[in-house]
Parts: sequence; structure tokens; C-alpha cells
Amino acid sequence: MPKSLAITSIDSDFSGSIPEVYDSYLVPILFEGYAYDLADRVASSDPTAGLDVSAGSGAVPRALAPRLNGGCCYVVTDINPAMLECARQRHSDDRLEWREANAMSLPFKDESFDVVLCQFGVMFFPDHIKEFPRSSGFFGRAGASSSTDGVHSKRTISRLSPSKR
Repeated sequence: MPKSLAITSIDSDFSGSIPEVYDSYLVPILFEGYAYDLADRVASSDPTAGLDVSAGSGAVPRALAPRLNGGCCYVVTDINPAMLECARQRHSDDRLEWREANAMSLPFKDESFDVVLCQFGVMFFPDHIKEFPRSSGFFGRAGASSSTDGVHSKRTISRLSPSKR
């Protein structure tokens, strides 16, 4: 993988008590509100297959999974096994599949998902604006992102309306 596409080890080395502290203290203050907003937008598109890229400790899966239709398959990924395990421990929904994956080299074919979403994981991508569209080439009919970059967020969230491909 080219160095420009590598996510540094500091971005993927949240281990020990960090995932639990992150989820218990940072998620409620910083990320939970955005997770519910993103879940509302995604659920309104009624996807049948969703991919959550860089899910962290699982704020979006917690908000979104209960709103998805019964037949929806939802794959939740993160590069960090400890963060992914923290997220997995908070769910009992059989539709969720947990996969360790690097957002810069996702192991899925194009058009595998109706919706691909990434809440704040974009901030860890080596080049936020350039790489998100490349890594999210899996958009079927919808895609969404909330990120620390308001312009980028507005542009990608506007793609959430279902479109014919």
C-alpha cells in the first residue's frame, strides 16, 4: 500500500482502557448526537445492505441498527480490533457483521452495499478530501458521512437521497 494511503499506527493503536474511556466519555459528549442524525438519514433510505467504515466504538451502529428493516445486512468495520470489540460487545443484533478492515483498502467489491457510511473516521484518513471518495467507491444508491470538515460533510450527506444507477 502506498505510504500516502497508510493509516498510521497511532490512529489504529487505541487499546487497553482507551476504547472503553472513549465510548464512555467522548461519545456522549462529542459523537452521539451526530450518530443519531446520521442514523436518521441512513434509515430513511431503507437500505438492504450497509457498510459502516471506521466505526470506532460503535456510536452509529447503536443508533442505526434498531432503525434498519429486518432484512438489512449491516457490516461494521474498523482498523482497530480493540475499538471494534468494544462496539461488538454492545450489540446482540444478528444482522451485524464485525470486520477488522483498513478504510484505505476495504475488502469489498464495488456496488456491494446500498449505503456506505463513516461518521468521524474520515479524520484519520491520510488525505480527508481526496481519499474519502476513493474509499467509498462502494456506494450503491446512497452514501453519507459526518466529518470534522463541514464542506466535505455537506457534500457527502447530500448524496444520501436514493438515486438510480
